[in-house]
Amino acid sequence: MKTLHLLRHTKSDWSDPSVDDFARPLNRRGKRARKLIARHVAGWQIDLMVCSPAKRARATARPLIGVLGCPVRYDEEMYGADADDLLVITCHLLENTSSVMFVGHNPTAAFLCHLLDDGEGDPEAVSGLLKGFPPGAVALLELNVPWTGLGPETGRVTDFYVGQS
Repeated sequence: MKTLHLLRHTKSDWSDPSVDDFARPLNRRGKRARKLIARHVAGWQIDLMVCSPAKRARATARPLIGVLGCPVRYDEEMYGADADDLLVITCHLLENTSSVMFVGHNPTAAFLCHLLDDGEGDPEAVSGLLKGFPPGAVALLELNVPWTGLGPETGRVTDFYVGQS
């Protein structure tokens, strides 16, 4: 069984409109929320983290990397990617990679999660997901197909957590 974890970066700082989107940092709330997420995912077995190189995504991932102890690949394709782009990225994962965490942006995280979910997962997690995919949300999907077989309804949401401070 494969697992895919989809994490939307935490709350970013919009106080300076001159800052380019790619370079936008986290705000105080986002910095606190990433610590809550790190506590939530502690103990998860992640073989690889694939992270958007955008500043806010890297900053969200930083405390998780320490807790998870997994290798990280910063992938230019993650910034501006849509759900189909993320499916292409998963098709290139090695089959001996069992568990991957994507750290990226919305609406892509939500679209991919809804696309993959078969609706048979944990009722509380599915209910949370149906309310939206806010900053700092992480969804865990269990998959019963190889990475190359990912497509509509090939996984189920078994955990959905929103790191809020």
